[in-house]
Formats: sequence, C-alpha cells, structure tokens
Amino acid sequence: MYFSRCVFRHLMFLIVFAKLSYIGLILMQSIFWPFRRKWNSRVWLYSCTDNVYGEKNIIDKLSNTEGIYMKETTDERPLIQFITHPKAVEAAFVDGVCQRNPGETKWNIVFLVKSAQKNSDRRDSIRSTWGSIKIFDDVIFQVVFILGKSADNVENMRLKMEASKYGDILLCDVEDSSKFVPEKVLAGMQWSSNFLPENWIYASIDDDIVINPSSFVDYFDQLIGKFTNTKGKVCFDDLPMACFYNYQSADPPSRNENSKWYMSPEKFPGDFWPVYCRGGMYTTSSKMVKDLFKKSRRTAHLYLDDVWITGFMRRKLNKGDYNIVAPPMSVLTEEETYKDHNIEDLLVKHLWGNVENIEVHVPSKLRDVWNAFEPKIKDKMQCTT
Repeated sequence: MYFSRCVFRHLMFLIVFAKLSYIGLILMQSIFWPFRRKWNSRVWLYSCTDNVYGEKNIIDKLSNTEGIYMKETTDERPLIQFITHPKAVEAAFVDGVCQRNPGETKWNIVFLVKSAQKNSDRRDSIRSTWGSIKIFDDVIFQVVFILGKSADNVENMRLKMEASKYGDILLCDVEDSSKFVPEKVLAGMQWSSNFLPENWIYASIDDDIVINPSSFVDYFDQLIGKFTNTKGKVCFDDLPMACFYNYQSADPPSRNENSKWYMSPEKFPGDFWPVYCRGGMYTTSSKMVKDLFKKSRRTAHLYLDDVWITGFMRRKLNKGDYNIVAPPMSVLTEEETYKDHNIEDLLVKHLWGNVENIEVHVPSKLRDVWNAFEPKIKDKMQCTT
C-alpha cells in the first residue's frame, strides 16, 4: 500500500513537472521568437523581416571562392588618410537639405563618384544635371566625388579650391591614377563607415554614369518594400547589394599570361569569379558598407576592385549570394549594353567614357541624356541647386 502511494506521488510529480516545462517552453518561445536565428548549412542568417533569405542551402554555391582572397591576412591594412572632407554632405547627414530633416523622408542616398583630377568637366556636368537634385520624390540625394592627390602641387591646390567651393570632394592621400581605383573605393567605404547614418543607402558609381531619378527611385521603393516587416519598419541592415551596372553571375578570370587582367590559378583556382557587380554602379546598405570595409582590412589586395569588394568581400559576410540582386537590365551582355534602349526604361545610362578605344565626350553626352530624362521627372524634383 505504501509502495503504491509512493509510485502514485512520483507519477503525479512527473506529470506536473512535464506540464510546467511545456508551459515554460511556450513562454520562452513567445519571448524570444522575434529574435530567433535561422541555421542554414552552418551559416547563421539574421533578418528583421524573417523571410529575406529563405531556407535554401547556400554553402554549396561557395565552391568557387577558394584561394587567397577568402582568407584572412595576418596584418591589417592601414587606414587611408583624407586631405579634404565633403563638408556640405556631412552636414546634410545631420541637418538635412532644403529645410527637410533626413528622418522625415522615405529614404536617403549618397552617391560616391569615382573621379579623377583631369575630369573636372565631368564633375561640373554632374553637378548641373542629376547631381543637382537634393530631394526627389521624398528622397534626399547627396553626391561625393572621390579623388586622389596629384604629383603637381598646382593641381592639388586647384582641387582644394574646388572642394572648398562645393563641399562635395573627398580628397584622399593616394595617387590619382587608374592603378589606385581600388584604394579610392576603399576610401569612400572608410568615410562612409565613419559618417553615413544607418538609414541611408550607399552607392558606388563612375563619373560616366547618368542616373534616371524616376526609374531609380521607383525600383528602390519596390526593393525597400520587400524589406519592410509587418510592423512597417524598414530593415535597412538587411538590404542586399544591387548591381545597376551590372550583375555578373558567371564571369571567368583571364588565364592569358599576356593579359593585364591575368589571374594565376594559385591565387584563385575557380573557373568563375564569385557573383559580383561591375564597378559602374552598385548600391548597398550603410551596415554592409561598414562590414565590407572591415573585411577589406584583412583581405589580400586585388586589382579588380569590383570583383574584390562586391564578390570576395561580400561572400566573406557568410550569406552566400542572397545578399546581391540584379535590377532590371543589369544582366545584359556586353554587346547588348552598347545598343540604344528606350530612355524611359533605363535606371542608369553608361556613357562609356572610361573604355579604351571608345571616344566619347562625356560632359556633352551626359547633358544630352539628362535632357531626355528631364521632361519626365520635373514634377518629382522637389529641390535642386
């Protein structure tokens, strides 16, 4: 009899314990569910929208990223020194423009334009066309020109005067030549890591690209809509890299030893580069820029800045290719991009000003393209200079 009572008490205890444990698990799940992490093939994926990356295996796509560029270097790359800052743009991050606070708009973007000291006419053309826009369709636009220093002190003085006049130049302590384009891009990323607010978009762009503001903003409104959660919060940190010019999914490295683009199999054995954006123009979030710049300081140098940054470094963020997207008309072949297209369909227009064996007067061509865009966008240009 005593034995039966003991068994009964133990059973009751186990039943009560099981019920309390179940209730505890339910409570814990309800508390921590919004902060859960998804585990996909050994990679943690975070998302405030909970449906950004899906549940697919992303590790099996990384087989072509072997080589020195996916490894961490022993020494950390030193920071780049700035000679002048884009003071007007830095002020706009805090105070806004045209009596509009950055927190009152839909979203905001800064364009980091890779330029050269000799291209002052291109910079002036940008300032008087798409770069003149300060607010378009409730979005703040800001433009920063990235340049290196010259061996000619007179040229450096002239550029400092231009920087003082416009407040939109980031002058870096690197040589102003095509050889140092990767360092210019890193300089823009370093500056953005220090100054760009969390809810701003970062764009890297060449000085022979023209923006179609209407199509561009419409596309980004749609993209941001996909990264807005059920509470109406825009998940800026989760925004992917968008390749406007242009998306490369199967670009092979050159194995021709006589080519200036030669890549040895020892450095990179893959048949194709990682998916990447060509450097004409791409965008991403403020957070990704900071993460990429951090990775850059321990990534072996590669002369192909677009492959290096948007391919290898992006892959080192451990999200496979779920953090890169192809906007409309960004997957055209090389031949197709040379053809004329309906101007209203374009998000950006490449003018081929930096291509060997192609003679283009970029400033005049830029104004021609802008004149074609302008009649369709005047109603949404809320503030210009």
